[in-house]
Amino acid sequence: MSTNDNAYRDGHGNGRLRGATWILVLALAEGGLAFGRAAEGWADAQWYTDAGIPFSPHVYAALNLLWVLMLLLAAYGVFKRRRWARYVCLGAMPGYALFALAWMAVFARSDYAIQRLPFTGAATFLYCAIVIWLLRGVRAGGAKNENSMDDRAAYRPPELPDTQ
Repeated sequence: MSTNDNAYRDGHGNGRLRGATWILVLALAEGGLAFGRAAEGWADAQWYTDAGIPFSPHVYAALNLLWVLMLLLAAYGVFKRRRWARYVCLGAMPGYALFALAWMAVFARSDYAIQRLPFTGAATFLYCAIVIWLLRGVRAGGAKNENSMDDRAAYRPPELPDTQ
């Protein structure tokens, strides 16, 4: 990486990832997780039906695919630095995490699944807090900082004094 290539730096040259980059990575990772859960639900649909599971695995797969689309939209918005991206991320990223937690809480049948709910709930709320904390610094308009999604105002040359 050259010294002028600050695309993945915070503007001060210390190599920290920007908040927008973290949000992009988290949105893509969460979208991949949702896609994996959708594929798993679709592939095991017959087994779930034969076992008498009280929900339709096709509905579960369709809901996960809907979340995949929302998370990809959020990642696209962050990547293209759109003004609406922050709001889509604020709804989609914690929304999917809470959806997955609620789905597990409602359909937890085994003792193992029930016993892991407190830890999963704490991890989910920690994840939501981290996402909200990262999004507080990711702005497309208004006040600019090193986590800004709008690089057009990142550098302003100093005003030169009048010499006349």
